[in-house]
Amino acid sequence: TLGHFKLSVVDMAKKRTRLTWKRKRSSAAKQNEQEIADTNVYEVERICGQSIQDNTIQYEVKWKGYPVDENTSEPEFRLNCDDKIVSFVTGLIDCTNYIEKIPKSIEALDQLKTNKKAILEDIAPITYLAQTTVHGGVVKFASVDTISSILKYSRYIISFDQAYTMYAAYVPNDEEHEDVGNVRKDIEQWQMDLDRLQIHFSDYPKLRIKVPDTIRSVFYLPPPLSHLLFEPVTEETFEKRKVRMYHFAPKANQLGFHGIQLFIKPSHLDALEQNKFERANETNRMDFRKNPRFRVPMKLSQHYARGYILTLGEDVEENTPLMLMAGVIRSQAVANQCLKNDGERVAFSSFIEIPNSNMCLDRREVFIFLVQTANSNTCLIVLKYFQLQCEPTCGVRLVNSGNDFPDLVIYSLHAIDASYSHAITLDYYKMFRKDVEEYFNKNKPSSGKIFSLYDQGIDFLHCQCFMEKCPEVLYIARSKEECQPPLKKKAKTAKNQESLGFGGLKLTDSDTIYMIIDGEFEE
Repeated sequence: TLGHFKLSVVDMAKKRTRLTWKRKRSSAAKQNEQEIADTNVYEVERICGQSIQDNTIQYEVKWKGYPVDENTSEPEFRLNCDDKIVSFVTGLIDCTNYIEKIPKSIEALDQLKTNKKAILEDIAPITYLAQTTVHGGVVKFASVDTISSILKYSRYIISFDQAYTMYAAYVPNDEEHEDVGNVRKDIEQWQMDLDRLQIHFSDYPKLRIKVPDTIRSVFYLPPPLSHLLFEPVTEETFEKRKVRMYHFAPKANQLGFHGIQLFIKPSHLDALEQNKFERANETNRMDFRKNPRFRVPMKLSQHYARGYILTLGEDVEENTPLMLMAGVIRSQAVANQCLKNDGERVAFSSFIEIPNSNMCLDRREVFIFLVQTANSNTCLIVLKYFQLQCEPTCGVRLVNSGNDFPDLVIYSLHAIDASYSHAITLDYYKMFRKDVEEYFNKNKPSSGKIFSLYDQGIDFLHCQCFMEKCPEVLYIARSKEECQPPLKKKAKTAKNQESLGFGGLKLTDSDTIYMIIDGEFEE
């Protein structure tokens, strides 16, 4: 059998280099099939190839400091090197025509699910790029059944009009190429359209997007402006979005250099500025435009193999209201059904519980600029631009909205300045902390938490924030079960969902409902 190598999280934090567990045989092991163990840490130099074994994608790894004949084949879920995998998968893509290979419908995707060549060369690479825009490089969904996970996430992308997340490799490598100029020109127009939108939604923080000085082989598109939502809306408002266009701007016919409709119809922006649209009247939500609650500017910048990250544009003091969480207000039963049908990767990045109600914020169809995830048990997949960390800079409070459902507002837990990189981070997975602790109390790991889950083929959420108090494991797909032989994927998911009763991530600090007056909280 193959020997296992334990990774020191402390060493990872010191080196600030993505290190990973690896499997390796010594010369004696090759002869005697003898298991060996090693406590060293290993750095991936590059990914050299890929294959599919037992429905799991395996990457051939060249280890830094080791000769080629020491290369090993590692399952994707064990690797902690998003940048190396992104470099490898972009090398598989022909940026001139790969967009044409993206399935345009669920039916087209289903036709490819048994085609291993298409999955390895087309579906897996572009889906991996899409996932990095959500994960932000700080959390890893360790899923043994890689192919099913990829196909499930691809179905979600197609169903909810988020194919643009797969376009990240469609960018020229040559800085002098004409299309590179178009990239910068498109982002400038995106910013101008956003500025005009935000004049009307003045309660939302002002946002500036930054284009990298050097555009590499990956360029993450910002969300189409028609996907943005600046405050919570009811399901009725969302269903009538084509006629009630106050919150939902129509796409412009103009295409960006990548063929995506990023912009807003100029006539709609003109109409907004002339106050021709009325707010939906099915709730008693207060109008905060005359006295905006959030006054701290934000910056949106992209990072290779991590997607976009949202940060503060200036220093803030403790207890400063920063921004509002938005989404479509739906029954928590929708969140639970999504978890059953689409899996944790989609459900955890899409639903936030509204406490003391049976409702949640559903963000599958819309984008809000959220923060990095962090938690004292860490975060979520950059919940659409919020990054993860085990020592969060921010929390979430309930704030009076004027109707039955209070707003969820992100605020600073302490002063945030350049020493914190102005990072906005949240504890997204604290609701699972007790389950994880109970699991490991009942199932004492003999070879470390991470390794024990690998050995048993259990799906889990792996924190990669490298903070001193990092718990490593944020969520276990079987955290309410006794250790037993691994269930089949479908049966395991069904049993897990039955016990969870998921209604969205629980992010709020308490049930206290505040007001925000002159930029400060009051109970």
